[in-house]
Amino acid sequence: MFFQITNLTVDGEDTQGYITDNPNPVFSWAAEHSEDGKYQSAYHVTVKSQDKVKWDTGWVTGKKQSARYKGEPLLTGENLTLKVQIRDNDGKESSIAEGSFTAALMEDWKAAWITTPWENPREAKYFIRKFSVDGPVKNASLYVCGIGYQDVKMNGEAADDAFLQPAISNYGKQCYYVTLPVERFLKQGDNFLEVTVGDGWRGNTGEYLDGFKDREFEIFGPPMLTAELRIIYEDQRMEQVFTDTSWLCGHGPVVFNHLFDGEIYDERIRTQYTQNAVLVERAAPKMKASAMPPIRARERLTPVMKTKVGDGYVFDFGTNIAGIVEVVIPQDMPAGTRIRIHHGENILPEGGLDKETLRRAKAIDEFICGGKKQVRKWYPKFVYHGFRYIYVEGWHTIPKAENFTAVALYTDVKNRSYFRCGSPIVNQIQEIIVRTEKNNLHSIATDCPQRDERMGWMNDATVRFEETPYNFRVNRLFHKIVEDIAAEQSEDGAITCTAPFIYGERPADPVCSSFLVAAWENYLHYGDRETMRKHYPHFKAWNRCLKEHSENGIVSYSYYGDWAGPADCCQSFEDARSAMIPGILMSTGYHYLNYKLLQKFAGILGDETEARENEKEALRVQKAFLEKWWHEETGTVDNGSQGCQAFALWLGILPEDKRSLAAQRLHEAVEKAGYRIQTGNLTTRYLMDMLSAYGYIEDAWKIITREEYPSWGFMLQNGATTVWERFEFKRGSGMNSHDHPMYGAVGYWFYSSLAGIKPGEDGWQSFTVEPHLPEKLLYAEAGVDTPFGMIYVKWQKQLGQTDVLVNVPFGTTAKVKLPWGETVTAGSGYHSYHMLTNTTEK
Repeated sequence: MFFQITNLTVDGEDTQGYITDNPNPVFSWAAEHSEDGKYQSAYHVTVKSQDKVKWDTGWVTGKKQSARYKGEPLLTGENLTLKVQIRDNDGKESSIAEGSFTAALMEDWKAAWITTPWENPREAKYFIRKFSVDGPVKNASLYVCGIGYQDVKMNGEAADDAFLQPAISNYGKQCYYVTLPVERFLKQGDNFLEVTVGDGWRGNTGEYLDGFKDREFEIFGPPMLTAELRIIYEDQRMEQVFTDTSWLCGHGPVVFNHLFDGEIYDERIRTQYTQNAVLVERAAPKMKASAMPPIRARERLTPVMKTKVGDGYVFDFGTNIAGIVEVVIPQDMPAGTRIRIHHGENILPEGGLDKETLRRAKAIDEFICGGKKQVRKWYPKFVYHGFRYIYVEGWHTIPKAENFTAVALYTDVKNRSYFRCGSPIVNQIQEIIVRTEKNNLHSIATDCPQRDERMGWMNDATVRFEETPYNFRVNRLFHKIVEDIAAEQSEDGAITCTAPFIYGERPADPVCSSFLVAAWENYLHYGDRETMRKHYPHFKAWNRCLKEHSENGIVSYSYYGDWAGPADCCQSFEDARSAMIPGILMSTGYHYLNYKLLQKFAGILGDETEARENEKEALRVQKAFLEKWWHEETGTVDNGSQGCQAFALWLGILPEDKRSLAAQRLHEAVEKAGYRIQTGNLTTRYLMDMLSAYGYIEDAWKIITREEYPSWGFMLQNGATTVWERFEFKRGSGMNSHDHPMYGAVGYWFYSSLAGIKPGEDGWQSFTVEPHLPEKLLYAEAGVDTPFGMIYVKWQKQLGQTDVLVNVPFGTTAKVKLPWGETVTAGSGYHSYHMLTNTTEK
C-alpha cells in the first residue's frame, strides 16, 4: 500500500520559507493513496520550535484535512517545524509529512519612520546603518517597509530576490512590511545595512490625476522607511536595530524614478551618505506582515526580431508582458553615453512604437554609462512596464539581440491548473487569458500594465474573480484585496471603485460585488472562512449603503454597468456604457446577489438570524426587480437583449418555472444577432454560462470560436498575445489597452462548462463534474489544482464512443453528471465512463 501526505501548506501557502504574522495559522494537506475510495479518518499535527513542542494535537478524529493552530504563542522570528500524519478510513497510517515556517513580528511595530532632510522629487532615497556583530548568530531577521518600493542590501549583497516590494496599499491606513532572514549575510565585526527607497505608488503623482484635483489621496506622500533588524545570538542575547536619526542618508545613481514614466540610472554617480535621516511626523498606519507571495522574475524572453527605425532599433519579444528589460552593457561603452529604452505594446505601420496607448505614461528607462571597462548588467529597480516591443536609442554601435532580455514580473501565484481541448483557437484564447492575468497581478489585481492607470478596478473584477482561482493560487491575494477594499470603506458603508482608491468614485459602482465575490471564491476554492468572518460586517455595510441608494428596491445609480461591449452596443463609440442593458438593472441585480451571498455567509458562520434577514431582503429586491423588468408572458427581461436575459438567468432571480422560457429567448437573441456578442465586460461571461446551462452549448461554441469581429478570435486574427480591453482594434489615447483581463473571465467557462468542473460549497471536498460537449469538439481536458490535490477531467469522442475520465483526489467526492444523462457519485480514485451508441457501461 502507498499512502503519503502531499501539498502541506500554512495559510494556503507552501511551507518552505513561508513567514506568517497570523497567531493562529491554518495548516492543511492533501494526500495520495494507492487504493480507491479512501478518505481521512483522523489526523495528528505537531509543531515544534527546535526541540520544544509548542502544539501536539494527538490523534483527532475527522475528515477535515486542516487544523488551526491552538498551541503556545508564536514568538517573533521563531523557526518552526510542522509534522502531520493521517489515518485513512481503514485506520492505516500515512508516512509523516514535514514542513517549516517562520513567525514574523508577533509584537507591536516599534520602529520609527524616517526620510531624508531634503526632498528631491523623483530621486531615490538612500539609507545606511552600520552595526557590529560580536558573537555566533543563531538567526537574524529584518522587518522592513520602504514606501513606495525598496531595494535592500546587507553588506553589499541583495537581501531579497523579490521585486517591487512592499505590496501596494493605502499607505495612510495600513502598510505591509517584508520579513527577510539575513543571518547568512552577517559576519563578525562591522556590518552595514543599505535600503534604497523609490517612489513606487507612494510618489506616483502626475498629470493623470488632473481629473481628481479636489480629492485627497491618502496613498501619496513622500517616500519613507521604517525597519527593525533583530539579531539572536547563540547565547540567547538579542540585539535590535531600529530606524531612527542615527541612520545616514544620501544620494545615489537612481536620479529619477516614476512608476509610469520610467527610471534613470547614472552610473557615474557613486552613492554617498552625507547627512542623518530625519523622523517623519505622521499618524502611524497599521503595520501588517506581507504574507502573500511576492512579485518575482518569473520568465525571461529574448528578442525574436530587430528592426532599424530612425536613429534607433525596435526589438520584438514576441508577446506582451509586464516587467522590465535587463541590459548587458558592453565594456567599451563610452562614459556619458545615454541608452534610452522606450516600451510599448504595439508598433505603428511604419515600424515605430505606438506610444499613444500608454496615454501619459512615458515608459522610458535610461542608463547613463560611467565608462567602466568590464561587461555588466543593469535593470531598473523601481518601475515596471507593459510591453511587447522596445525602442533602443543611444547605443554607441549596432545593438545585438543578446544585449536585451525582457523579464516578466508578477505576483508569484503559480499553480498547476490547465485547460486544453481539440480547438486550436480555444487553446490560444486560454493562453492569452493566462498571460493577461499574469501581467495584471502585482500585489493588486490591476486593469492593465502599460498606461497611466494599473489600478485595482473592482467592477471588472466581479467576473474576473471567478476565473482567476482556476488558473492561479490566489487565496492570499484575494484576502489582501478584501483588506484593501475594507480599508477604503467609509462609515456609511461605501466602498470605492478602485482599491487603493485613486480613480473612480465613492460609493463605487454597484456592480462591484467583487468585494463579496473575492471572499466567496476564497471559501469555495480554499475553504477560507476567516475572510468572510472578519469582513462580514463590511460586506453587510456595503449592501446597506446600496439599500440607502435605492428607491422601492431598485438601486438608483450606475456609473459603468455592463461596460465596454462592442462599439455599436454602447451609448456611443467613446461612451462605453451599454445601450443594451440598463445600468440600474445591473446595479439592482448585484444588490440582490450581495444579499444572497450574505445569506450564504451567515449560514456558514452559523448565524441563522442573519441568514433569514438576508433572505428576506433578497426577496424584497427580487420582487422589485421582477415588477420593473420581467415580462412573464414573453419570457423577456426588459428589452430581451443578450445581456438582460443572461444576467437575470445567472442571478437565479427569475421564477423557476419560467427560466427555460427566458433561456429560449436568450437563444433567440443570440441567433438573431448571428452569434455575435452584444454584451459587455460582465454579461459576456454570463452569456456563455447560461447558454451552456440551459442546453444551448452549440450557441456558446459558435460564439467562442468566431473569428469575425467582435470576438476573441478577432483579437487573435489581429495578432493579439493578450486579451484586449475592447473588441475593436483601436489606436489613440482612449480605451485601447491590449492587455486587459476583464474579457479573460471567459476562462471560467472553459473549466466550469467545457470541462464541467465546479467546486461544492466546502472548498473542493465535494465537487461536480458536468462537461458540456459541443458537436464539433472532439475532446477537452482540465486539471484543477486544489488544496486536496489535482482534479482531472477528460472527455473525448473516439471510435464511435464517448469517454469521460475523472480523477478524484483523496478525501473528496465527485458528483459526475455524464453527457448521456446518467449521474454517479465517485469517491477518490481514477474513474472512466463510456457510452457505446445507446449502451452505457462503466
